[in-house]
Amino acid sequence: MAKKYSKNNKREVTGRRRFKCEDCGQRFGTFDQLFKHATKIHSDLIGNEDPYKYLFDKRNPGIKLCVICKKNTCEWNPVKHKYARYCTNPECKKKAREMFQKNMKRIYGTDNLLNDPEHQAEMLANRKISGKYTWQDGVQIIYVGKYELDFLQYCENTLHFTSSDVIPFPTNMAVRYLDKFTNVERFYIPDFWIPSLNLAIEIKDGSKYPLDSKAKMAMKEEAVIKLDKFNFIKIVDKDYTDFNDLIKTLKDLNCAEVKKDGNHIFIIPAPGNDVL
Repeated sequence: MAKKYSKNNKREVTGRRRFKCEDCGQRFGTFDQLFKHATKIHSDLIGNEDPYKYLFDKRNPGIKLCVICKKNTCEWNPVKHKYARYCTNPECKKKAREMFQKNMKRIYGTDNLLNDPEHQAEMLANRKISGKYTWQDGVQIIYVGKYELDFLQYCENTLHFTSSDVIPFPTNMAVRYLDKFTNVERFYIPDFWIPSLNLAIEIKDGSKYPLDSKAKMAMKEEAVIKLDKFNFIKIVDKDYTDFNDLIKTLKDLNCAEVKKDGNHIFIIPAPGNDVL
């Protein structure tokens, strides 16, 4: 039994030996294979150190400095299996946020494109079903409906993401598409954005939307695919199976010794989540 997809070009990272053991030179098709090899064959070298940190330092030797101040060292995150990009200085985190917003505007948007998407986002935030989710670090994020709330709770409680990992999709990255019903150009803003994975996320309740709404969603999805600037997944009815697989795939691609081409991954369950 397999799900039907209107678009699913998720690529396998297995089959190519792109993960090299820096201790013995052996290569593997996936990071998991490399990890199992290292913890079994090179356990004497790893000792009591976090094996993920050991492998990361082997692939990326040298002191890990804050990308903002370039002076302070960054801490290892045992949950995310990587070093933080910024030091613990709050000024560095603030400056990083400002730089991110400026860079997104430079790459994806211009001033004359911002008004409509921002107004659209403001209208969504003011709906009765909207609310504010508070992360453990105190940062708040706006959600629209219980399905988005469930997604945020899942990200924090199950995946151990933080407020810097999942943010609202930037309005200056809004995707333009043509509404074929009215022949009017509109803006599409996915629900969330994971900057480190260049991943946009759409959250849907698959049972409540009429056919015309699903048709408009298909227009938006085709616009995202045509734009081809970021990875995209639509999560329907709180089913995070494909989301979990995609995160692992993107992380493996990020740490592979040999990178694949720049094509992006789109995972879009067909309307109704039909099953073959």
